[in-house]
Amino acid sequence: VNYWRLEREGTRQQRFVSEQCTGCHVQSRSVKVDQVTEEVTAGIDAHLGPVDIIVEQLYRQFDNREAGAVDNFDSHLFFRPAAADLEHDSVPDSRATETTIKLHTSLSGGLVGAASASIGKRENRGGERADTVSPVISSTDVAKGAGDLTWIPHPSWTFNLRYRLLDLDNSNSGTLNVGGLDPAISTIAVRNNPDLRRDSWLASATYRPNYRLSIQARFDREIIHRDQTGPAQPYTSGKVMPFPPFLTSQQIDPVWELPRQEQNDRVKLTLMARPLGDSRLRLHSWWELRTNSDPAYGTSFEESHRLFFGANYQPTKGLWGANLVADRSWQTNDQIEMDEFDEVTGLPVTFDLGRRKRQTHLDLGAWLRPADSLQIGGSFGWLDQTIEQDLLFGNEPPDYAFVDEGVRYDQTSHTLSAYLDWRPCERWGLNLGGHLTRS
Repeated sequence: VNYWRLEREGTRQQRFVSEQCTGCHVQSRSVKVDQVTEEVTAGIDAHLGPVDIIVEQLYRQFDNREAGAVDNFDSHLFFRPAAADLEHDSVPDSRATETTIKLHTSLSGGLVGAASASIGKRENRGGERADTVSPVISSTDVAKGAGDLTWIPHPSWTFNLRYRLLDLDNSNSGTLNVGGLDPAISTIAVRNNPDLRRDSWLASATYRPNYRLSIQARFDREIIHRDQTGPAQPYTSGKVMPFPPFLTSQQIDPVWELPRQEQNDRVKLTLMARPLGDSRLRLHSWWELRTNSDPAYGTSFEESHRLFFGANYQPTKGLWGANLVADRSWQTNDQIEMDEFDEVTGLPVTFDLGRRKRQTHLDLGAWLRPADSLQIGGSFGWLDQTIEQDLLFGNEPPDYAFVDEGVRYDQTSHTLSAYLDWRPCERWGLNLGGHLTRS
């Protein structure tokens, strides 16, 4: 049985905007912090022949003992007809429970297997004051699974299989009643949180014929499935009027603009070598291929190649050493589509946006130890990056949206660094270092 407790007390800075948009001033307040997190874990371990069974139960509770900050918010032309004291930025209480069952065979031998399964629930147990915002009801049912299998048929060969599962079933309030707003829009619609299921597989094979050489090949696949998602929706928040009720209607996008299903694959080949038969010279190199079935613009790529090489040399006496790192990557993304809505017809217009990126990184370093108490060293780094991408300007086609194709961005940077470490005695030491970067 384990018990864990974390208490936080003190103050923190809270920044927020309290006025209408003609004066948008950022406010700063010191708010009190009094929070307690408690966690209890209980487990039972039993040996049933060749299988070890473990059952664990977790309970975690977070209590926020301070109410949210309350400040005066001025009237707003469109949403808030009168100034009011309103609570904001509150931190709700929460609770989490989880039950886990684990199984594994003997951890020694040529064949080792392990598996686990967990079910749990996370709950949001509070929110703003009832006179400000209606209670927020939010919970997540969590299911997790794992499986591992290791097979060593020969001292030179190792095979691994791994599986991971994460399933999140989210639920939340469909509407919130917000005080201090115009009565016509005091009930605010809330988009449902997306449910998620992620399955991950890994298979690897390692070959070590001797101390000098190690070769590994691995394959990863991740499949993500989401609910509550869909394509872009036209903006339908109604027309603003300069007289009551100010806003005639309000409707949110009912879905999240995320891919319903996404697949990520990775293939990696790794080589590690000691050509001299000992640790004086070590080489490390790998090549990696990544693919994404539905990449996001600017953050992930449809296809990515990366080649890495590293070398480290240190003589037996350890009086000096040198290292080299070279890294090259190529990334392409030709699947990005962005939808905007025609200002006249309201129909979606699709823009195809491509993106390519090439990057080279080189780093060379060395160090010298002329005496036991003195070490000096330095390094030089070079980075070269090129990005070619299609940029979309505006969001109201056909008159106020156009694409500039193949926009090029180049960046080159050089970095020099040096350091000195002097230890004249056990009680005293001097360390000096500096670096210069030019981009």
